Amino acid sequence: MSHTDTNIIPSELGLRIKEKITLLHSMPPLPTDVIRKRDEELKVLHTYYSNAIDGNSLDLSETESVVTEGMTIEATSLPEHREAVNTATAFERMETLAREGGHQSAMRPFRVFMRLLSEQILMVPGNTGGPMSGVLERPTPSGRR
Repeated sequence: MSHTDTNIIPSELGLRIKEKITLLHSMPPLPTDVIRKRDEELKVLHTYYSNAIDGNSLDLSETESVVTEGMTIEATSLPEHREAVNTATAFERMETLAREGGHQSAMRPFRVFMRLLSEQILMVPGNTGGPMSGVLERPTPSGRR
């Protein structure tokens, strides 16, 4: 394939994909409780793996307890606990935006993040003077701070 080819998916694979989509659409919808359980599991897994990448020491079952039951874990620092809560909250907000549809841009996740900060849903460790004070400075239009 050259770099100018517009058909990236081979036609044989494209046909198989279309067949599977047709089969999927012919099936009855999943029950609401199954969808809710699936969504909850995705939120917990996303929270756990996102935070583990950042070095959070909560294991999967602890993350699930924090996210689904609001529990605190005895040997865990408050910032790690808040990180799990914040990530789960942000995940829920992003799901809501995705369900609402509409135009999506690359800046949308950043805007959601900033909105969560402004609503003080996301709490930044060491931040005592409002959202992001002393932690992140907003650049001026010239790009200088």
